[in-house]
Amino acid sequence: MEAREFVLGTWQQQEWRWLVIVALFLTGTGSGLYLIALAAGYVLGMVIGLVFVLGGSCLLLLDLTRPQTAWRLVARPQSSWMSRGVIGISSFAVLGFFHIVFLISSSGGWSSLGAPWVSGSAGMMVLGFLSGLAALFVAAYPGFLLGNMRSISFWNSAYIPALFLVSA
Repeated sequence: MEAREFVLGTWQQQEWRWLVIVALFLTGTGSGLYLIALAAGYVLGMVIGLVFVLGGSCLLLLDLTRPQTAWRLVARPQSSWMSRGVIGISSFAVLGFFHIVFLISSSGGWSSLGAPWVSGSAGMMVLGFLSGLAALFVAAYPGFLLGNMRSISFWNSAYIPALFLVSA
């Protein structure tokens, strides 16, 4: 049997640059802010949260090595967490945008306080509920993505999505 030397050390990863790290921070912070503002009925907080998530998504697009093939990210939602993430973030952006527009156009506008998901029309409450569910997914999604990586045993855990959700 051949004798091999056991080497324990650290090295810097080269795959993820600062854009991905800032994007994860912005999407997590934005979705958490949106959820808290939704619960409080604070429209300006929802707008800022949505802008953070969209900004983080733009940074992820800037980090792509081949942006011309980005449209293929939605091709396999049954097996790819990247596909589910693109669909979830896009759904949150659309639902959040329309919810905010309808809240601003209703009585109270920017300064409306009092949870809009408790009072208002049934359509507004459903839209608020769906945008809140989408924001929950956006907050936990990086944990599901990283938790699915078997090559890094520390990340391959069921606790990682909960950690991202709590940090959001």
